[in-house]
Amino acid sequence: MTGLLVAVMAYFALGYQRTEKKQILIIHSYEQGNGWMDHLQQGIYKCIKENKLSADIETIYLRDEVVDIRLETKYIQEKLDAYKDKAPDLIFVSGDEALLALMTSEHPFAYRIPVVFTGVAYLPEEASEKHPNMTGLMTTPDYETCYQLARQISGQVDEIILIAEDSDIGKQAVNTARQQLRNTPNLTEIYESYWSYSETDSLRSARSVVNPFKLRIERVDMLPGFMLKNVLYYKLNSLCILPLWHPSYAALPRMGTAPFLMVSSEGFGSGQIGGYMTPGDQQGYQAMRIAIDLLRGGRIEDHPITQSKQIPVFDWEQLHFWSIDLDRLPDESIIINMPILMKYKMQIIAASVIVSLFIALFALMLARLYRRESYNKNKAKENLKKERKELDITIESLNEGVVSISTDGIILSMNKTAVALFGFDPKQSYVGTPVWSLFNIQKKDNPSYLKELLVELSLTLGSRVLSKTAYIITKDKKAFSVAGSISSLYYNGMSYGTVLSFHDATDEYARKGYLALSMISGDLFACRYDQANRLILFDESFFSTFGLQDDGSHSISSEDFIRAIHPDDRRKSVFSFLKLMKGTDEKVTTQQRMDFTGKGYQWWEFRISVLPEATKESRYLLMGICLNIENFKQAEQELIRLKDEAENSDLLKSAFLANMSHEVRTPLNSIVGFSTLLIEGEELPKENRDEFMAIISENCKLLLKLINEILDLSRIESGIVFRQDPCDLTSIMEDLLHHYIPEEGRKENVRYLLDIPESPTVLLGDVFRLKQIMSNLLDNALKFTEEGSITWGYYADKEKEEVILFVRDTGVGIAQEYLPQIFDRFYKSDNFTQGGGLGLSIIYEIVKRLGGTIQVESELNAGTSFYVHLPMHEKQEEETIEKGEYETL
Repeated sequence: MTGLLVAVMAYFALGYQRTEKKQILIIHSYEQGNGWMDHLQQGIYKCIKENKLSADIETIYLRDEVVDIRLETKYIQEKLDAYKDKAPDLIFVSGDEALLALMTSEHPFAYRIPVVFTGVAYLPEEASEKHPNMTGLMTTPDYETCYQLARQISGQVDEIILIAEDSDIGKQAVNTARQQLRNTPNLTEIYESYWSYSETDSLRSARSVVNPFKLRIERVDMLPGFMLKNVLYYKLNSLCILPLWHPSYAALPRMGTAPFLMVSSEGFGSGQIGGYMTPGDQQGYQAMRIAIDLLRGGRIEDHPITQSKQIPVFDWEQLHFWSIDLDRLPDESIIINMPILMKYKMQIIAASVIVSLFIALFALMLARLYRRESYNKNKAKENLKKERKELDITIESLNEGVVSISTDGIILSMNKTAVALFGFDPKQSYVGTPVWSLFNIQKKDNPSYLKELLVELSLTLGSRVLSKTAYIITKDKKAFSVAGSISSLYYNGMSYGTVLSFHDATDEYARKGYLALSMISGDLFACRYDQANRLILFDESFFSTFGLQDDGSHSISSEDFIRAIHPDDRRKSVFSFLKLMKGTDEKVTTQQRMDFTGKGYQWWEFRISVLPEATKESRYLLMGICLNIENFKQAEQELIRLKDEAENSDLLKSAFLANMSHEVRTPLNSIVGFSTLLIEGEELPKENRDEFMAIISENCKLLLKLINEILDLSRIESGIVFRQDPCDLTSIMEDLLHHYIPEEGRKENVRYLLDIPESPTVLLGDVFRLKQIMSNLLDNALKFTEEGSITWGYYADKEKEEVILFVRDTGVGIAQEYLPQIFDRFYKSDNFTQGGGLGLSIIYEIVKRLGGTIQVESELNAGTSFYVHLPMHEKQEEETIEKGEYETL
C-alpha cells in the first residue's frame, strides 16, 4: 500500500514538474540582429519546442560598443537585481563576454542558480572551483588545425596574421595561439606589435624547415588606420585570423584585401572564407538540451563541461572570390550561400540524363505507337469496307423498309423493301434525290410530321418511335399506315443524318383493333411478362378501360403488380407464377383479388402459359389473358348468402315452432288440468277451489304474456316504425319506481335504488319502447334477486354523444359460458323460472332498431349489470325538472 502511494505521488509530482512553467534568463554577448547569432537563437527555441518545455524566457543582449568589462558587469548586476521577488530557474549564457561579466558580477544568482553556457572559447581558471553550478559547451579555438586547413586550401602558407584586441579575452586568444602554434615544426618566428614598440621571437631558422611560416600578432584596437591598411594589404601566401568578433572591426574581412579564416562561429558570414567551428544552431540546441535536463531534475555532475564538435564550414561567395577549388576542401565540409545549380550539380546532371533517356524512350514509344496505329488504321479500313458490304447485304434482305436521309433532306440510301413498299421502279436509283419529291410521313392534324422529326433528331441525338396515327404518302399519291422508328446518324457527337425503318401496318392495326374490340366487350385483356425488365405488359385498352396511369410502355412493374394482390391471395399467386418460371407447370389459372386503382380490391382471373418455343433466356417467357370476374364473384356471393339465409330461416322456423309448442303447452296443460278438476270435483273444499282457480289465472296470464311477446317481437322484426317524441328519462325512471315496483310488492331483504343525474336529459325516441327496455330488465332483476340491491337509472356521455341506461342487481348472476346466449330466443339459464325466454330478445331487437348497443356484465352469485347505449340526436337537450322524493345513491 505504501509503495502504491509513493508511486501515485511520484506520478503527480512528475506531471506537475512537466506542466509548471520555468523561468529562463538568456544572456548574449552581442546585440540582436547578427545572422550567426540568429542561428544560435533558432537552435535554442527548436530544442525547447521539440522537448515540449513550458517556459517564460527573458533575453538580455550586451552592448557591442562596450569594451570595458566593468560596464558590462554593472549591466548584468542591474538585470539580475530585477529578479529579487523570484529568481529565474536557470541562466543560459552565450559567449565569453557574457560569461565573464556574469562571473565578475559576483551576484548571488551566479553561484546558486544553474548556469549553462555555450560559445565560450576561454573559460576562466577559477570557474570550476567558485562556480560548481556552471556547465556547458566550450568552443576553444584550434589554431594548429586552422593552419593545416590553410595549407590544404591554398597549398603554401608563408605568414599567418592574428588580429586581436587588447582586452582580457583578446590576450587569452593571443596566448592560446602562441601556445598551440609554437609546437608547429614549420613556425620560424612570432612577431608581435604594440603601439609604441614591437618584438620578435625567433624560434628556428627558415632554412632548417620545410614550408616555413611566420606568426604575426597585430593589436587591432591600438593600430592607426594607415597601419591597419598595410597589415591587411594582400600578400601572396598569407592569411588573417580574427579570433574574436567585435562590431568595431567586424567589417575587416569584408574589405576583401586579405583572406580570413575562422576559429569560431562568431561573425561567420561577414566576409570570412570559413574554418573549423561549431555552427550556431547546433551550439544553441546542444546547450539548451543540457539546460532542459537540469530543469527537469537532472544533476550538474552528470553534465561536465565539454568541447563542442567542430566541423569545417565555408562561405561559397568567399571561396569563389579567392578562387579556391572545392576539391581542396575537407570531405565533411559544409558550404553556405552555395547556388542551387552548384549545390545540386550532380543531382541535376543525373536528372538531366534520366530526363533525356526518358524523352528518347518516349520518342521510341511514340514511333512504335505510330506504326501500330497506322497498321490498325489500315486494318480498320479493310474491316470497315467488309462490314459495310455485309451491312448493305443485311439491309437489303430485311423485311423492313430502310431509308437513310441527310440533314438537308437528301436520300443517302434506300433498300429494296422500301422501294417495293413505295411502289417505285426497282431499276432506278434514288440516292441523291430530295426526300420530299419521293414521299412524306404525316399524322392526323400534322402534315409536317416527318420534317419535325428530322429537325428534332438533328439537334438532339436519339431515336423516336413513329406515331400510331402516322401514314406515308408517296409521289404517286399512294398512302398506307406505317409503323417503325427513325434514329439519328452521328459521328463524334455530330449528326449527319437520320435512318428511317418502317413497314406497312395497315393489316396489323386492323387485326389489333378487331381483337381489342372483342376483348374489351368481355373485360378480357392480353398480357405478357418481360423478364429482362421485370415488367408485366398489358393491352393499351387495359389502362384506358380502368383509368390507370400509363407512361407509354403499357406496363406495370412486377413489384407493383405483387403489391396490388390481396395479402391473403399473394402467396398462392406468386407460387403459381414461380412454378411456370421454373418449368414445373406449362399453364396455370388463378383467381385473385387485385387493387390496380387504389379504390378497392376486385376479383380477377389470370390464365397464363409458357410460350411453346421460349427458353429461360427469352425476353417474353410467359403470356396469357386476364379477365375481370368481380361481377361473377358478387353474383356468386349473393347466391351463397341467399342460400344460407334460406337454410337459416328454415332452421329458425323449426326451432321457433318447437319452442312455441313447448312454451304454450306448459300453461295450457295447467289450465286444462285444473279446469277439469274444478268441473269434476264438486265436493272439493273452497280453499282448494280458490287455489286451483289462482293457478289457472296465473297460467292464463303467462300464456297471454307469451303470446304478446311473440306478437311484439314479430312486429319489431317486421319493421314497425318507432315514434320520435321527446322522452324525459328522469320521469321514465321515476315511473318505474312508483308504478312497476309498488311498495307492497317489494322484497324485505332487497333495496331498490334509483341513480339519475341532477339535470334530467330529454331523449328523442319512443317512450313505450324505452319503458319496455327498462321494465324487462327490471323484471329479470326482480326474479333473480332475493337480497342485496337493485339499481337502475341513466347518465349522459357528452364526449361520445350517447345516453347509457342501466340496471344492476346483486342476484344469482350468470355463468360466463352462458353470457353469449342470453339474447337468443327462448333461452333461459334456469328452466324452473317463470317466463318464455323472449324478454332479452325483444330488448336486443328494440335497441338495435334505436341504433344503440347493449352489453352485459355478470358474475355467478355476485349479480348482473345491463348497459344500454343509445345515441343522442341534435334536437335532444337537457332540461331542469324538479326532482321527486325518492332514494338516490
